[in-house]
Amino acid sequence: ILLDAFQLDAVRDWLRPADFSRPLCGELFERMTTMRAMTTPIDPVTVLAELRRAGRVRPDGYPAVELVTMVQSVPTPVMTPHYARLVLEAATFRRVEQCGVRVTQVGRTAHGTPDDAFAQVAATWRELSDARERWQRATTPGAGAEQVPVRELDGRRRDGAAVARAR
Repeated sequence: ILLDAFQLDAVRDWLRPADFSRPLCGELFERMTTMRAMTTPIDPVTVLAELRRAGRVRPDGYPAVELVTMVQSVPTPVMTPHYARLVLEAATFRRVEQCGVRVTQVGRTAHGTPDDAFAQVAATWRELSDARERWQRATTPGAGAEQVPVRELDGRRRDGAAVARAR
């Protein structure tokens, strides 16, 4: 997304900041989503400027080096939906594990009434249902799972043809 902001359009409907295992990645995703909604150009320089404005850059420069590393480690921006699905898949398995632990704790602690226990289990199930729905959106062709054409921020595809600006 740092290399091609239009790739955000392919993943923002089903990927969430909390899906990232590294808090920095989740924060960057959230900031880029906000920047995109405000039609602010997204690239490593503007994202770092947003982090500075928010007071999130330490005196040693962190996370500037991490932004550079992120840009260098991506073979091609067109793979963004694929990588985003990997992030969502790992997050889904983490949620399943966390929900299993919560259900086990409900059974072991036996605080309140059985109705309270059923309510807690139902809340846990709703969380898993949300994760399943987002996974289905991420993997269903035609629902954001296909690759978004690579475009420049000025509204032109790399082949020079004009395209409609996103929102």
